[in-house]
Amino acid sequence: MRTSASRWRFLLLLASGVGMGSVLFTPLLWPLAAVALVPLFFAVRQAHHMRDALWYGEVWGVGLFGASLSFVCAMLPLDWLGVTSPLVGIFAAIVAWLVVSAMLALSVALFALGTWHMRAWRTALLVVGAPLLWVVLEIMRALFVSLVALGPGTSLGADFTIGNLAYALAWAPGLLALFAPGGLMLLSGLVVFLNVIAYVAIRNLVAIHAALIFVAIPGALVVINTLLPVQVVVHLGSSSATINGVAIALIHTDIDATLTVSRAAQEAQTD
Repeated sequence: MRTSASRWRFLLLLASGVGMGSVLFTPLLWPLAAVALVPLFFAVRQAHHMRDALWYGEVWGVGLFGASLSFVCAMLPLDWLGVTSPLVGIFAAIVAWLVVSAMLALSVALFALGTWHMRAWRTALLVVGAPLLWVVLEIMRALFVSLVALGPGTSLGADFTIGNLAYALAWAPGLLALFAPGGLMLLSGLVVFLNVIAYVAIRNLVAIHAALIFVAIPGALVVINTLLPVQVVVHLGSSSATINGVAIALIHTDIDATLTVSRAAQEAQTD
């Protein structure tokens, strides 16, 4: 039977996972991505068995992907799929949402297991090893989903990036400068790296100073982002229109438009 402390730990992990997932689609919350993984690191550190570490990672991951996939609520009602009963549609959506979230969270469970084995490592190795492990598992998860969904017209590769932590930095126009050299996975590893730094700092400080870390690291990230030059300037057009209930507006950027055609398309045109 789970103790009261264990239940609170699971609730904290679920809440922090939901927090990280919410950061991915809530612009103002993006600095919190630098500390949202810290509760998982501390829970794994206190785990006595591998089983506990796996459960901690699974719960945190369900929070992350559950929030990331919350857009399924916008698909209701499911009459467009032939489901005429609203209750059946809601039940089906909730079951699919939970099952997919739990399946995707397996990568976080494996990450928690990996960091559980890293507990005895030197701090420098943990700082490097944890982000690297996260990125490898993120690639494997995306590749696995592409295999599951493989069919006519689909691609095979690490293309399914729902829940990728890099999207938290999409709201930081200055930090997007890092996208060019390393792409999505570099930014995802950077988010985990910042969380490891926060975890190590908090682990070695007294409680009052540790609380300041949760403010200092996101705050420093905001300052750095402000000082870096903006990579893409986006302006919303003044005019908009509503077509079939959908609001459409023109967006302007400072990036020149380009058009590329794949090799297969060029050959088809030549034929």
